[in-house]
Amino acid sequence: MTRRFPALGLLLALTLSACGGAATPPAASSAASSASASAAASSRSAGAAVPSSSPSGSPYAPRAYTAQPLSPPVTVKGIDTGLTGLIGVYEALDRGYFKDEGLDVQLTSSNDTAVSAQMVATGQVAFENLSPDPVFFNAMDRGIDLKIVASSVISGPNNRTAVFLVRQDLIDSGRYKAPADLKGMKVAAGPVSYPSIDRVLTMGGLTMQDVDMVNLTPPAMFAAFKNKGIDAAWLTEPLATQANVQHLAKTVITSGQVLSGVVAAAVIMAPSFLKDRPDAAQHLLIAYVRGLRDYYHAFDKKDASDALRAQVVQTFIKHTAVKNPALYTQIGLPEVDPNGAADPTQSWENVYEASYLQHGLIQHKVDLSKHVDFSILNSALSKLGRET
Repeated sequence: MTRRFPALGLLLALTLSACGGAATPPAASSAASSASASAAASSRSAGAAVPSSSPSGSPYAPRAYTAQPLSPPVTVKGIDTGLTGLIGVYEALDRGYFKDEGLDVQLTSSNDTAVSAQMVATGQVAFENLSPDPVFFNAMDRGIDLKIVASSVISGPNNRTAVFLVRQDLIDSGRYKAPADLKGMKVAAGPVSYPSIDRVLTMGGLTMQDVDMVNLTPPAMFAAFKNKGIDAAWLTEPLATQANVQHLAKTVITSGQVLSGVVAAAVIMAPSFLKDRPDAAQHLLIAYVRGLRDYYHAFDKKDASDALRAQVVQTFIKHTAVKNPALYTQIGLPEVDPNGAADPTQSWENVYEASYLQHGLIQHKVDLSKHVDFSILNSALSKLGRET
C-alpha cells in the first residue's frame, strides 16, 4: 500500500458556505437496522445466497472463491480517513484481496470531507468511504454525479460508534440528570452530527435554540472537555471512550438510541472511474466485500476464529490511531452488512437531509435515488455469493 499526502490546492465549489469550509471527520454515528438491511438486500438480490457461518460448532469459513485478476494490474486511488469505518478497505489491503483482483490500491490521507469530495468528483481518486455530510448533498445539488455503490457502516439499537457525553463534574454535581437539563448548556458537534443532536434535544423537549451550539472537530471537543470549555458533545470513538476513561465526560446517550435504522457511511465512486473502468470497479467491490466479511464475522456476528479476530485487531492497529489492542474490547466499533448492500436512500433523505435543510446547512432537497447504484455491487455478489 502506498499512502500519499497531496498538497491541497484551491477547492472546487463543493464546499458548503454554511459549513465554513472544512468538515469534521465522518462520525460513525448510525446505520441501517438489520430489518432495513435485509429489505435492501432482498430488493437488490443477486447471486446465490450462502450461509453466513459454518456448521454449528466450527468457526466461520468463507465460501471458496477463485479470483480472476485484471491483467495488467490497475492502479486505483482512494481516500484514507484513518477511521474504523474503513475496515473493509483496510482488510482488503492487508489480506491481499485487492492484489488478488489485479488492483494496486493506493490511499491518500484526508480528514477533510470537502477536499475528499472534490477529489472524488474530479477523478483524482476513484473512491472514498463517506458519511452523509452536508458537503455531499451540496455537491450533488450542484450537479456532481457522485455514486453510492455500497454500504459500509450500519447500525442497530446497540450501536455506540458515536455517543452523547456530558461533562463529568456536571453529572457529579447533579446539574445534569436528563436531556431537559441541557437547556442553556454549551453543546459541541460537527454538522454531520446535527441529526443526532436534534434527537437528543427532543428527548428533553428542547431544540437547538435552547442550547449554545458550537461546531468543533472531535479532537477539539476532547480538549474542550479537559478545560471545561464545553458542557456536552456528540463525540466519535475512540475519543469518546478516552473521555470516559479519563473521567472528563460520561456517555449518557448512544448512537443506537437515537439513530438506529440509518446508514452511517457508504462507499462512493468517481463518475469517471465508473464510466472508464467498470471492470476495475467490480473487482474493487469484490475485494471490499471480502474484507467487510472478515470484520463482520470477527466482531459483529462473532463466529470467527480467534486467529481471524486477532488479525482484524492488528489491521485496526496498523491503520487507525488506536494502537492499544485492549481498547478493542471497550470502544464502540462499526456494524456492517456482510453484503455491503444496505441502501441508504430512505434514511439519508428522511434523517440527514431533513435535518440539514432545517438548519440551513443545505439549500435544496436532492433526489438521492439518482445517486445510488448497486448494480456493480450486485455483479460482484454474483461471483462471491450473497450471505444470508
